[in-house]
Amino acid sequence: MMSFRSVISTSSSNAETQQAANSNADQYREIGQGSVGKIFEHPGTTRCYKLPLLKNSDKLYNNYIMQTQVQAAFDSVAKTVPDVAVQVSIPRAFWWANKDTASFWDDNIDRFAWESDLAKGRMDVLCMERIFPVPQPLRNLLIQKYCRPEDRETAKANPKNKHCLVRPMLGRSAHRMSSLPLNLRNFPMTVDRFEELGLPAEEYTTAMADAMAVLHWNAKLDGLDIEFVLGSSPTLEQEVRRPLTYEDIKSLPQGASTFEMVTNPAAVFKKRIMSLWMIDFDSCSAITVDAAGVKKAVKTFMETYAYCPRPSKGGTFRQNLWVRFGRRYIDTSQKFLSGRDKDLPKDFLEGVTSNVNANRARERTDSAP
Repeated sequence: MMSFRSVISTSSSNAETQQAANSNADQYREIGQGSVGKIFEHPGTTRCYKLPLLKNSDKLYNNYIMQTQVQAAFDSVAKTVPDVAVQVSIPRAFWWANKDTASFWDDNIDRFAWESDLAKGRMDVLCMERIFPVPQPLRNLLIQKYCRPEDRETAKANPKNKHCLVRPMLGRSAHRMSSLPLNLRNFPMTVDRFEELGLPAEEYTTAMADAMAVLHWNAKLDGLDIEFVLGSSPTLEQEVRRPLTYEDIKSLPQGASTFEMVTNPAAVFKKRIMSLWMIDFDSCSAITVDAAGVKKAVKTFMETYAYCPRPSKGGTFRQNLWVRFGRRYIDTSQKFLSGRDKDLPKDFLEGVTSNVNANRARERTDSAP
């Protein structure tokens, strides 16, 4: 069920709302929050709006710029390395508006569900592709497995849990079960849970390795504080995911249909495609294709939450994921590099291993009597 290329039908009230709202002017409800901003849905569409929580900060605008850059990098390799584009999705950044964009705010300011931590007012807004929650069958599975029996029905009825995104953390183990109510908004699917449930960790490892290779050596960004989330996306009527270029069209037989190549056939919010997404690029910055770039990439990898596998002493399962990650990262990275630069991906992996070993040595020293 957690394979991110599977299609899952859902009959949840959230799906019903999306299907019914396709032509209605409903309120924009908050569906997520991070350190930079709040996310509001636009019901019946695949758009969402990110509004800043920080005043006088350029982080949200940097998110817009970096997200556009990463998307362009993924698009540019889609034809030569198809698996990279297929396995990891980047939410498309559609447009940016500011407090002076009257054409947006005049029509929409009263549709946002304003709260005390985000007072009503005109401000910057980033419109981007929405990541839909994982379908109801998977949410119920998580509740059944990780929620205390006496709290399961409450968890199922909690409207916030309907906006469930799963965060695959292949470099981190779970803490013991919390006594707090289960929160599915950002559910941590840690590596031990992958192993316990028999989930396709290798599939995620390969996808993450591809994504990091493109990010480092095609987009040339360090990846600081990026995240991976498992969500879903509805099938959209005649949505154009990747427009064909002039060269693409000229390479086809004259008069050949391109409809099937670039569109999806029907709008069905109740039938979702599971997708792995890379998000949150507001802290990213450029790296150079040299030893200095490798050093910066290693530093940010270690400082970023452990979504990707890490070198492990915690068992064969985890170490095998790291080995798989490394091999795929090198293979994909070298498609963007030439000459002596082809050694840089190996240098990156060695730098991560060295840092992990140094951290372990410090922990042993600190815990010694």
